[in-house]
Amino acid sequence: DALVVASQLVTLVLEEDGTVVDTEEFFQTLGDNTHLMVLEQGQKWTPVSVLSGRQLGRLLTWVSAVPTWS
Repeated sequence: DALVVASQLVTLVLEEDGTVVDTEEFFQTLGDNTHLMVLEQGQKWTPVSVLSGRQLGRLLTWVSAVPTWS
């Protein structure tokens, strides 16, 4: 299955610390259930603890809209 995120370049980062996942080799070393974030051009990783209420609300709305596969 595939998820189309955008028609532009995106950056894949670890949710916990913003480390960029930029090689297949690094991706293969990640453990099961590793949380990832997709950043579109111009976006920057920010720890959840510094998100404003409005940003957190948008994040939760986006997360709830992401399809899941079983």
